[in-house]
Amino acid sequence: MKVNRKDVASAFIFLAISGFFAMYSLGTLSMGRPSQMGPGFFPVAVAAILALLALIILMKSFGSEDTSIGAWPLRGAVFILVAPLVFALMIRTAGLALTIFAISLLTAYASQRMKLTIALPLAVGLAVFCAIVFIWALGLVMPILPPALVY
Repeated sequence: MKVNRKDVASAFIFLAISGFFAMYSLGTLSMGRPSQMGPGFFPVAVAAILALLALIILMKSFGSEDTSIGAWPLRGAVFILVAPLVFALMIRTAGLALTIFAISLLTAYASQRMKLTIALPLAVGLAVFCAIVFIWALGLVMPILPPALVY
Protein backbone atom coordinates (compact mmCIF):
# COMPACT_ATOMS: atom_id res chain seq x y z
CA MET A 1 0.00 0.00 0.00
CA LYS A 2 1.25 3.42 -0.93
CA VAL A 3 1.21 6.07 1.77
CA ASN A 4 2.07 9.73 1.29
CA ARG A 5 4.07 10.52 4.43
CA LYS A 6 3.90 14.28 3.90
CA ASP A 7 0.09 14.20 3.90
CA VAL A 8 0.01 11.93 6.95
CA ALA A 9 2.30 14.32 8.84
CA SER A 10 0.17 17.31 7.80
CA ALA A 11 -3.01 15.56 8.89
CA PHE A 12 -1.63 14.75 12.33
CA ILE A 13 -0.37 18.32 12.77
CA PHE A 14 -3.84 19.64 11.86
CA LEU A 15 -5.46 17.17 14.25
CA ALA A 16 -3.14 18.22 17.07
CA ILE A 17 -3.81 21.92 16.49
CA SER A 18 -7.56 21.43 16.25
CA GLY A 19 -7.58 19.23 19.35
CA PHE A 20 -5.61 21.78 21.36
CA PHE A 21 -7.87 24.69 20.44
CA ALA A 22 -11.06 22.68 20.92
CA MET A 23 -10.00 21.48 24.37
CA TYR A 24 -8.81 24.93 25.40
CA SER A 25 -12.02 26.58 24.21
CA LEU A 26 -14.24 23.96 25.80
CA GLY A 27 -12.35 24.23 29.07
CA THR A 28 -12.23 28.00 29.38
CA LEU A 29 -15.06 29.50 27.32
CA SER A 30 -18.80 28.98 27.42
CA MET A 31 -20.30 27.46 24.29
CA GLY A 32 -23.80 28.85 24.42
CA ARG A 33 -26.35 27.63 21.89
CA PRO A 34 -26.52 28.08 18.11
CA SER A 35 -29.20 30.74 18.62
CA GLN A 36 -27.14 32.50 21.33
CA MET A 37 -23.51 31.68 20.66
CA GLY A 38 -21.04 32.05 23.48
CA PRO A 39 -17.38 33.03 23.07
CA GLY A 40 -16.34 29.38 22.76
CA PHE A 41 -18.72 28.48 19.94
CA PHE A 42 -16.70 29.83 17.02
CA PRO A 43 -13.28 28.44 18.09
CA VAL A 44 -14.80 25.00 18.63
CA ALA A 45 -16.57 25.15 15.25
CA VAL A 46 -13.33 26.13 13.48
CA ALA A 47 -11.45 23.36 15.33
CA ALA A 48 -14.09 20.85 14.22
CA ILE A 49 -13.77 21.97 10.59
CA LEU A 50 -9.97 21.72 10.82
CA ALA A 51 -10.25 18.22 12.30
CA LEU A 52 -12.60 17.21 9.47
CA LEU A 53 -10.14 18.52 6.89
CA ALA A 54 -7.34 16.63 8.65
CA LEU A 55 -9.31 13.40 8.45
CA ILE A 56 -9.98 13.96 4.74
CA ILE A 57 -6.26 14.59 4.13
CA LEU A 58 -5.41 11.48 6.14
CA MET A 59 -7.80 9.30 4.12
CA LYS A 60 -6.49 10.68 0.82
CA SER A 61 -2.89 10.03 1.87
CA PHE A 62 -3.44 6.29 1.62
CA GLY A 63 -3.16 5.16 -1.96
CA SER A 64 -1.27 8.20 -3.23
CA GLU A 65 2.40 8.24 -4.09
CA ASP A 66 4.91 9.14 -1.43
CA THR A 67 6.66 12.43 -1.95
CA SER A 68 9.76 13.37 -0.08
CA ILE A 69 9.38 16.17 2.41
CA GLY A 70 12.55 17.81 1.10
CA ALA A 71 14.27 20.94 2.30
CA TRP A 72 12.31 23.45 4.32
CA PRO A 73 11.80 26.73 2.42
CA LEU A 74 13.66 29.07 4.77
CA ARG A 75 13.01 32.13 2.61
CA GLY A 76 9.24 31.70 2.85
CA ALA A 77 9.31 31.10 6.58
CA VAL A 78 11.40 34.21 7.22
CA PHE A 79 9.17 36.50 5.12
CA ILE A 80 5.97 35.13 6.68
CA LEU A 81 7.30 35.34 10.25
CA VAL A 82 8.66 38.88 9.81
CA ALA A 83 5.37 40.25 8.40
CA PRO A 84 3.48 40.50 11.74
CA LEU A 85 6.47 42.28 13.27
CA VAL A 86 6.53 44.78 10.42
CA PHE A 87 2.77 45.27 10.84
CA ALA A 88 3.17 45.96 14.56
CA LEU A 89 5.99 48.43 13.97
CA MET A 90 4.29 50.30 11.10
CA ILE A 91 0.56 50.46 11.90
CA ARG A 92 0.64 53.48 14.25
CA THR A 93 3.00 55.64 12.22
CA ALA A 94 2.38 54.61 8.60
CA GLY A 95 -1.37 54.07 8.69
CA LEU A 96 -3.40 51.07 7.61
CA ALA A 97 -3.08 51.45 3.83
CA LEU A 98 0.72 51.75 3.71
CA THR A 99 1.16 49.03 6.32
CA ILE A 100 -1.03 46.55 4.44
CA PHE A 101 0.74 47.51 1.21
CA ALA A 102 4.16 46.87 2.78
CA ILE A 103 3.34 43.55 4.40
CA SER A 104 1.55 42.37 1.25
CA LEU A 105 4.72 42.97 -0.75
CA LEU A 106 6.79 41.37 1.99
CA THR A 107 4.72 38.20 2.16
CA ALA A 108 4.37 38.01 -1.63
CA TYR A 109 8.11 37.50 -1.84
CA ALA A 110 7.93 34.44 0.37
CA SER A 111 7.45 32.62 -2.92
CA GLN A 112 10.37 32.58 -5.33
CA ARG A 113 7.93 32.57 -8.25
CA MET A 114 6.32 35.90 -7.32
CA LYS A 115 6.89 38.74 -9.77
CA LEU A 116 6.61 42.46 -9.11
CA THR A 117 3.97 42.81 -11.84
CA ILE A 118 1.70 40.54 -9.81
CA ALA A 119 2.72 41.66 -6.31
CA LEU A 120 2.14 45.41 -6.80
CA PRO A 121 -1.50 45.26 -7.96
CA LEU A 122 -2.20 42.64 -5.32
CA ALA A 123 -0.75 44.87 -2.59
CA VAL A 124 -2.66 47.94 -3.80
CA GLY A 125 -5.93 46.01 -4.02
CA LEU A 126 -5.48 44.48 -0.59
CA ALA A 127 -4.65 47.86 0.97
CA VAL A 128 -7.76 49.45 -0.55
CA PHE A 129 -9.94 46.49 0.45
CA CYS A 130 -8.67 46.54 4.06
CA ALA A 131 -9.20 50.31 4.31
CA ILE A 132 -12.78 49.94 3.08
CA VAL A 133 -13.60 47.02 5.36
CA PHE A 134 -11.84 48.01 8.57
CA ILE A 135 -12.09 51.79 8.57
CA TRP A 136 -15.26 52.67 6.66
CA ALA A 137 -17.41 49.55 7.08
CA LEU A 138 -16.42 48.54 10.62
CA GLY A 139 -15.57 52.02 11.83
CA LEU A 140 -12.23 51.19 13.45
CA VAL A 141 -10.37 54.27 14.60
CA MET A 142 -6.97 54.19 12.95
CA PRO A 143 -5.30 56.35 10.33
CA ILE A 144 -5.54 55.26 6.71
CA LEU A 145 -2.39 57.16 5.73
CA PRO A 146 0.48 58.58 7.79
CA PRO A 147 -0.26 62.02 9.30
CA ALA A 148 2.45 63.63 7.15
CA LEU A 149 0.57 62.67 3.96
CA VAL A 150 -2.87 63.69 5.21
CA TYR A 151 -2.18 67.35 6.02
